[in-house]
Amino acid sequence: MFENNVIDDNLPDITKISFKKIHKNHFKVILLNLALVSAILFGGLFFVIYKKLNKVIPDYTYLLYLGLGIFLLGLLLYFYIGFSRRKYALRERDISYKSGVLIKSLTTVPFNRIQHVEIE
Repeated sequence: MFENNVIDDNLPDITKISFKKIHKNHFKVILLNLALVSAILFGGLFFVIYKKLNKVIPDYTYLLYLGLGIFLLGLLLYFYIGFSRRKYALRERDISYKSGVLIKSLTTVPFNRIQHVEIE
């Protein structure tokens, strides 16, 4: 018959970790990525409107720009709130990272499980 061994209660409490905020420069990288994606989307929309839709629905093309702008502003707000909730904690034997706006997650990785680290 199989039986699990009982774990003692000496495990550290993960909820009592003091987390640190991610450096503000990382948010600049997020903004740069969003700006590049926005430029590509607006450029693509301009191309589609100029080549195809301008002849079909010329009076309503501004609504497409407005819709894309509102979507990207919502995305910017989501990234801003999400960035403020990203935190990490370095401890003696592991590193923990928590994040999330709608779905919150907490990941803890022991140092002996880390195989590759790249810092830029």
